Amino acid sequence: MRSLLLGIETGGDYVSVALSDPAVPGGRPVVRTDVYAPRDHARLLMRLVEAAFDLAGATPDDLTTVAVAVGPGAYSGIRVGIATALGLASAAGTVALGIPSLRAAAFADARAGDGLVVAALPAGRGGVYVQPHAWPLGARAPVAAADPARIDGSGAAAYLDGVARQLGEVPLVVGPGVSLMATPGSGRVRRLARAPAHVFAADVAALAQVALEEGWHDGQTMAVAPIYLRPAASPPGAAGAAR
Repeated sequence: MRSLLLGIETGGDYVSVALSDPAVPGGRPVVRTDVYAPRDHARLLMRLVEAAFDLAGATPDDLTTVAVAVGPGAYSGIRVGIATALGLASAAGTVALGIPSLRAAAFADARAGDGLVVAALPAGRGGVYVQPHAWPLGARAPVAAADPARIDGSGAAAYLDGVARQLGEVPLVVGPGVSLMATPGSGRVRRLARAPAHVFAADVAALAQVALEEGWHDGQTMAVAPIYLRPAASPPGAAGAAR
C-alpha cells in the first residue's frame, strides 16, 4: 500500500487534481491532470480523480491525505471540490485539509525571502481576489499578512497604495489576473509570472505537504470550509471572509 496525498482545485474555470507522494523530495506531484470545464465541475471532478489514480497505478485506499482549495473562487466549484474531498477522505478513513486558494497562489509563485507577496486570483466581472502574504527568509510557506478582499480592476492602484501604507513593504503581485493589478509607472509593483491556473492542484498538494511536515495544520488554519468574500474596494482589513 502506498501513501499518497490528493490535491483538488475547482474554484476557477479548470477542474484540477494532483497526486503527490510524501516520500518524493519537495512534495511535487507524481501525477497531475486537469480539464477546462467552466460550470461543469460536478460532472468531471471524479472522472479526473479516477484518471489520476489510474495514471499513478494507485487506488483510493492509498490515500493518506486529501487537500482541497477552499476559495475564494466560484461558489459552485468550491462547493463541489469540498464535498468531493470530504467524501473521499471519509471513505479512505483519512484526513482532509482545506487550503486557502490565495495562500496556494502565493506559495506557487513566490519564494522564501521575498518579503511581502500579494496573491491575486480572478474574481469574475473584472474583479480580482487579493491578499498580502508574508514570506520571510527561512520559512517554508507564506502566511497571511492581512485579510483577503475582492476589488475591481480599476481599484488596483488604491489597493496597492493601501498595502504599502499599512505594511511598509513592496508588494509582489502574483497569480492569474496579474495584469489587472499592474499599475503603469508604479514602483510598488513587481511582476512575477506564474504557472497556468490549470496546474493549481499541484500547488494545493505541495502546500498541504508542508503543513503536515511542519505540524501547523489544525481545525482552524486548515479547516475544510468555503471562503467567500463580500465585495470590497478598499485596502486590506476592510473586508474579511464570509464563511
